[in-house]
Amino acid sequence: MNNKLMKTLVLVTVVIIFLTACPATVRCFQTYQSYYYTESGEAVDIETPYLCESVVTDLHGEKLKNPSDLLVHKEFLFICDSGNNRILKLDKDWNIIMTIKEFKADAVEDALSGPQSLFISDDNLIYVVDTNNGRIVVFDYDGVYIRQIKPSGQEFDNEAQPFIPTSMVIDKTGRLLVNSRQIYKGIISMNPDGVFLGYFAANPAQIKPLQYFWKSIATREQRDSMVLDIPTEIYKIHLDHEGFPYVISNAFSKAVSPQEVEAKMPVRKLNLTGDNILNYSDSEYYPIGDIQYAVDIGNNRGASNFVDICTTDFGIYYILDSNQGRIFAYNQTGRNIFTFGGRGGLQTGTLKAPIALEYYAGRLLVLDRVSGSINLFIPTRFGQLILDAYEMHYNGEYEQAGNLWSEVRDHYGYYSPAYLGIGKVFLYQQKYEEAMKQFEIARDKEYYSTAFKHVRKNKVEENFILILVVITVLILFFKYIFKYIRNSIREKHGESGFYRAITYAFYVTVHPFKGFTEIKEDREGNYKVSIILFFLLAIITFIKRTGTAFLYRSDLANIESLLKHIGSLFLVVFLWIGVLYLMEIFLEGEAKFSHIVHLTSYSLIPAIMAHMIAIVVTYGASLDDAAIINTIVTLGWLWTVFLIFIGILVTNDYTVTRTLVASVVNIAGMVIVFMISVLFLSLLQDMLIFISFTIRELKGVFML
Repeated sequence: MNNKLMKTLVLVTVVIIFLTACPATVRCFQTYQSYYYTESGEAVDIETPYLCESVVTDLHGEKLKNPSDLLVHKEFLFICDSGNNRILKLDKDWNIIMTIKEFKADAVEDALSGPQSLFISDDNLIYVVDTNNGRIVVFDYDGVYIRQIKPSGQEFDNEAQPFIPTSMVIDKTGRLLVNSRQIYKGIISMNPDGVFLGYFAANPAQIKPLQYFWKSIATREQRDSMVLDIPTEIYKIHLDHEGFPYVISNAFSKAVSPQEVEAKMPVRKLNLTGDNILNYSDSEYYPIGDIQYAVDIGNNRGASNFVDICTTDFGIYYILDSNQGRIFAYNQTGRNIFTFGGRGGLQTGTLKAPIALEYYAGRLLVLDRVSGSINLFIPTRFGQLILDAYEMHYNGEYEQAGNLWSEVRDHYGYYSPAYLGIGKVFLYQQKYEEAMKQFEIARDKEYYSTAFKHVRKNKVEENFILILVVITVLILFFKYIFKYIRNSIREKHGESGFYRAITYAFYVTVHPFKGFTEIKEDREGNYKVSIILFFLLAIITFIKRTGTAFLYRSDLANIESLLKHIGSLFLVVFLWIGVLYLMEIFLEGEAKFSHIVHLTSYSLIPAIMAHMIAIVVTYGASLDDAAIINTIVTLGWLWTVFLIFIGILVTNDYTVTRTLVASVVNIAGMVIVFMISVLFLSLLQDMLIFISFTIRELKGVFML
């Protein structure tokens, strides 16, 4: 054997020994989509916050079988290896340094069977949830058996209620909070000796109104045969560093509306009495995972299905979605700061059946049940900046947090939490105008309103005398100058023509009985004025949504949305006028078509004026003043409705009762006409498609 061959064999031998001596590890790269949800529920793609550094597939020759839980404690990793009926304790090099499987309990040989989770108390006791044996087994930190716990008292003494524990924690009061299968009344609360104390924090049962109705009229036998309205079963419990328990419920396996998911509250943070205190003030949506279920259209698996949660000591919490294979990170106010991951398992970094999640020193450990692997995710520069910024802000280091947010903003494109973070720093520094700019970019109206109130207060104090002068001038203008201008126009144009028509429209709003009587007698009413008022209402309501101050703006102004808005409003107006005219034929009304047009248009003036006033008021209002703006608009519409009612009564010579009937019938008629129109257009579209297809087929036959 030559020297070269000998060296080759030695090298191969060394490589084989190294591979068998070390845990099987696969290096990973980004193979998944990363995004975050804005406070309004819009998904925005971002730089990946976490990369899968490695996947551990075996532990020095030991394989995991259907693992169910993992826990990091004092730099040690504990794994619940359910399929092998054991608990493993690993060091940082993935060496197994302790195994809990078989033990002596009171001098009797015993063993774990299908343990699902574990918990380590402040006094370093290991609580193993021994699911198949229906108990909780307590060991010391070296794996020595101490005792076992089973619930006693009330429901559990006669064994009528099965005890199938799946997860547990010990809260600040020393209570054992245990989740058990087939129990829908909530979490089992018991003392350290296992004495049953009651149920804790049950998920609310969702009963639909229709179900309520049928149950109220059904016989006892029928009610017994109905599906029980039971609350969602709690899946897992987690304890944060402050001692607050989080509970996870996985109620959905298919896509449903965000409102349905929220109603089930798939994640809750509980206080000592079991009330949900989870904060989501920075988002319009409850933390429900994927809001837009078609973010990844090619891999759309429906609604998120939460299976685990882990928390940091600075307010960030991560939730594992087994359905999508994704990890959702939220800040302490419920804002989704990033989302990453994916289902598959064929590509490194994607997951087959994720079951457990753990946070340790910025890293995330994800346990996969099917592959029996441990996936290690480490933060990228982008992700680390975000985490550090939140941690510094949590600890009161606002300026340092602002510097990090500035780096995120400058190097990683638009990311609304960065602008929000910078704005909070400016707010802390009392730089309110700068804060407003950042909050507006971040589209955060709550914080913008807070900064705006400070700016408004300062402006009023600085310009108090000037404001009084402006108010005085405006009063004098409307009292004297405006009156002078009005009289001059009246002298120039007289009491006839277009000016007369406009002024009469306003006259009707304050003298409806006399005004509508003259319209009925065909002495007043102008089609040009009516058309102008219809267009003015459309434009004003559009401006109210798009041209108000930032706090009250809902859409971006563009010509397409303007035309769509005007078209929708005119459709409603035409339906109202047309159906009202037809209904009055059947109800023997006296109003002509022109009367209906004029009474409708003239009655809209209060609503138009209210919207104009509301637009102006928004520029000096905070969110706390929304009630004032809503009151102005509501009063305007109520006045309009009153005028329409009086107009129908006067022009048709109805009684009050007949007018009410006509109004209700007209609204119902509008709905029916609209539905028929939609159906007709749908049939017309289908017919056109059929004709087009037929012509195409005939052309094909002719060509042949």
